[in-house]
Amino acid sequence: MDELFARQAAVLRRLVNCEGRLGLNALIQRIEGIGDILGIEAWKDAVFLLVLSMEQVNATAIDAKRDLTEAEKTLVEKSLLELEVLIVRFETT
Repeated sequence: MDELFARQAAVLRRLVNCEGRLGLNALIQRIEGIGDILGIEAWKDAVFLLVLSMEQVNATAIDAKRDLTEAEKTLVEKSLLELEVLIVRFETT
C-alpha cells in the first residue's frame, strides 16, 4: 500500500466515525473527493455503488424535507461497513 492511500484511508475512517455530526451529503462529497485525490480507477469503481446507494438515500430524505428514517440509517451504516471492507482490501493489495 502506498503512503497516499494510507493517509486517505485514515481520513476516510475519521469521516465515517464523524458521519452523524458531518451529515450524509458532506460525507458523500468527501468520499468522492478522496477518490479523486487517489486517482485510482479501481478504487473509484469499487466505491461507486456504495456512494450511489448513499446518494439515493440522501436524495429521498432531502426531497421529502426530513431526517433519515431508521431504515435509511441502517442502509447508510451498511454502506459504511462495506466501505471499511474496501479500505482493508485496498490496504492489503
